[in-house]
Amino acid sequence: MMIVVALAGILFTGVISTIVPRFVPEWYMPPTKYVMMFFNLLSASLYFLIAFAVKDTVFKIIALILAFFGFMLTLFNQVYWFMESI
Repeated sequence: MMIVVALAGILFTGVISTIVPRFVPEWYMPPTKYVMMFFNLLSASLYFLIAFAVKDTVFKIIALILAFFGFMLTLFNQVYWFMESI
């Protein structure tokens, strides 16, 4: 069940990330920029739900490590994008 929730959340944030730049003229300006950052970080943190849903201990550790690196990469990109736009 956690995998379904995580995949639905990732799909939802992907749809939001695709639709907002098409329909909001200045999506890179505040406050829309902060909403987009929130959805991107939410999408990156949902991979932890998938990692916690794994039953096998070895695969769970591997999935947690991959989720951590994916989250840190997304966090770095969001901070870089935020600092670049200041």
